[in-house]
Amino acid sequence: MATKAPKKRRDTTSNVATLDSRKPVFNEKKLYEALELLSSAYEATTKDQALKLARKALSISPYCSDALIFITDITACTPKEALPEYLKALEVAKVALEKRGGFDAYQGHFWLDMDTRPYMRARLEVCQTLWSVGQFEEAIEHAQAMLKLNYTDNQGVRYWLVEWFLKLERISDLKALFAEYPEECSPQFTYTNALLAFRESENDKDSLAKEAMRWNQHIPKMLSGKEPLVETNGYVTFGGEDEASDYVEVFSYAWKSTSGAIDWLLGIEDEVSGVVSG
Repeated sequence: MATKAPKKRRDTTSNVATLDSRKPVFNEKKLYEALELLSSAYEATTKDQALKLARKALSISPYCSDALIFITDITACTPKEALPEYLKALEVAKVALEKRGGFDAYQGHFWLDMDTRPYMRARLEVCQTLWSVGQFEEAIEHAQAMLKLNYTDNQGVRYWLVEWFLKLERISDLKALFAEYPEECSPQFTYTNALLAFRESENDKDSLAKEAMRWNQHIPKMLSGKEPLVETNGYVTFGGEDEASDYVEVFSYAWKSTSGAIDWLLGIEDEVSGVVSG
């Protein structure tokens, strides 16, 4: 995603060789050379040094979509500015895949094959940025397409879809997503599924809530304000307070806007605690 940039920005396209203007020949050796140089940019100690290395990587191979993303992450001030560059990165990554044999050659093992990861990274940037600029349907289309390419979803796209479907009240799509990943035990799935069951007065709502608490017991108290949120710093621990905080920060609005939902969840928690203590 785009990060905050200094007030004075350098031109992000000044030394970018685009496919349309120069039509460079794809050279796989040059691409690997560019990626190797880009790894040094990630370790650079200053922003200027990082940009210099990333731009050099891009000059070695204009098919280095990761370099385009890296430069955009640093220089773009807003998601609106970043989107065209991410789209360019996606186009470049797609061409690189096509030059290596096309999508069919990687079908069924996207992400597992290292050569597909630049494409998947670029598509995730496009997907998230489309949502940020209000192009919700387009964002969801990209996310769904990514899950078809990589069902195991190493990038966590399914968690974004839970949030987006719920915000848009696309409940049938949300239920279909839950059904697609029946073994998923993250709060995004378990607690949100329990919330839907409560909203619709389903017979299994209590059992779904108990199942959710089996995986993370902190969420009911955090939703009610009885337990404070903790810092996540971008990482979460399975079943931990940070995982609970991450969920509550995003989904608390849905629980609070559903009359009686949090009180019901606390009641289930009391029941579970009574069983455990007894």
